[in-house]
Amino acid sequence: MDTNIEAKSSRQIKIGAVISYLALALDVVAGLLYTPWIIRQIGDADYGLYTLATSLITMFMLDFGMSAAVAKFVSHYRAKGDQQGMNNFLGMIYKLYIIVSAVICAVLVGVFFNINQIYIKLTPSELSAFKIVYLIAASSMVVCFPFITLNGILTAHEQFARLKLADVFNKVASIFLTIIALLFGMGLYALVAVHAVMNLLTIVVKLVMIRKTTKIKVNFQHSDKGMLKEITGFSFWTTVQSIAQRFIFNITPTVLGVVSGSVGITMFGLASTLEGYVFKFSQAINGMFMPKISRATLGQKTGEAVLPLMIKVGRIVLSITGILVIGIVTLGQNFVNVWLGNGYQEVYICTVLLILPSVLHLPQQVANTAVVVLDKVKSAGIVYTIMALVNIVFSFLFGHFWGAVGCSLSICIAYFVRTILMNVVFYKQLNINVFKFFKDCHGKMAPGLLVALGCGVLISRYVMVGSGWICFLTQVVCLMICYVAIMWLIGWNKSEKNLFLSPVRTVLKRSKAK
Repeated sequence: MDTNIEAKSSRQIKIGAVISYLALALDVVAGLLYTPWIIRQIGDADYGLYTLATSLITMFMLDFGMSAAVAKFVSHYRAKGDQQGMNNFLGMIYKLYIIVSAVICAVLVGVFFNINQIYIKLTPSELSAFKIVYLIAASSMVVCFPFITLNGILTAHEQFARLKLADVFNKVASIFLTIIALLFGMGLYALVAVHAVMNLLTIVVKLVMIRKTTKIKVNFQHSDKGMLKEITGFSFWTTVQSIAQRFIFNITPTVLGVVSGSVGITMFGLASTLEGYVFKFSQAINGMFMPKISRATLGQKTGEAVLPLMIKVGRIVLSITGILVIGIVTLGQNFVNVWLGNGYQEVYICTVLLILPSVLHLPQQVANTAVVVLDKVKSAGIVYTIMALVNIVFSFLFGHFWGAVGCSLSICIAYFVRTILMNVVFYKQLNINVFKFFKDCHGKMAPGLLVALGCGVLISRYVMVGSGWICFLTQVVCLMICYVAIMWLIGWNKSEKNLFLSPVRTVLKRSKAK
């Protein structure tokens, strides 16, 4: 295996990860500060119309597993050095995307002409405004839909830094232009239009990147029934997996509406927001290893060769997930009190239940990617379907007795079922030694994590106990210092310590150079 290629790949992953975490930090800040400001500028009613339009359209914008297919097949062709095969594949996938986009467009047009009948609770003025917002957002999404492939192409070519920078550019520019538009009193329509324009501009930026960094020349003339069958088979099971995953959180508010009430829905909604932040931070580097795995498993039918990478990445992800989970378990109640005030105890309990399975599941990103690379998505689709069925049964049962906490417990159980069954897939079908993985990853890091958990409990009880952001942030800083110190002494190996120190060394070198 070419060491230069691997070194370049590792460097791109590191840069991409740093940019991903910066983008996530921006998301958190935007969620806490920017969104409330928008609501004050345009009003609750108009923001509700904006949310309604985007959520309705997003519901139809499932990509049917084709973005995963692009990353998987392009990585495979690139690992083989088959440029023509890549061009032929992209020609077929683009034609499929255009067909799907046309179908979605027809559905959205049908919805538009029935808006009056669907949203009977909206006033005539709200209906008029909603139709304009809907048209702008729907037109933008239909046009952008076929270009979802661009992310997969850039990922397969390991252009992680450029891809993440393009997404950060989209986010920052959207916020900047929206602030200007709303300060000049342009209102709701400007909010939607800015996002539509920035999405189109980002597509242009990514197209330029692909043209400059790859040799791709899409062959729209190519037709291959065998390849089409392979793509659709792969996409079907990826779609099943995606729908099952979405079903977990999308169905819970409805279940609570049936068995509990609006208070339970609010509690769960707030908890799922916090869980989403944990998921995003832990998944920031997910997908970046597909090209590496494609090279490692080229010509093989098992994932034995990915175990060292799985352990290495798993320990890094567990380090990130560990501080987040320990922080929420020990300081989460304090955060909820500062953020929301008293009376939201359930939000804390629900959040803890939702994030606990992530300790086992999220560090296995490499194995989950290997499932895609080695065409075991059917098995994953079946596992995720079982997960969704387990959740729906227990949600009604537990939700009836314990409301939002019961539904969160149901999701917790369903997620653990998913993790157990996926490990059976890893072991039986990919020949990955999951016992060695858990021994080298969770087993060797457990002492440090448990000591850090104990420190978190002590900090929550004895350090700056009180209400207010200053007290809470002081506790957070103390926990982070303790966590790094403990993991440095009894948790991290030499490679992980170097990874932690490398940004510090870079900053010091640059400061000396100046």
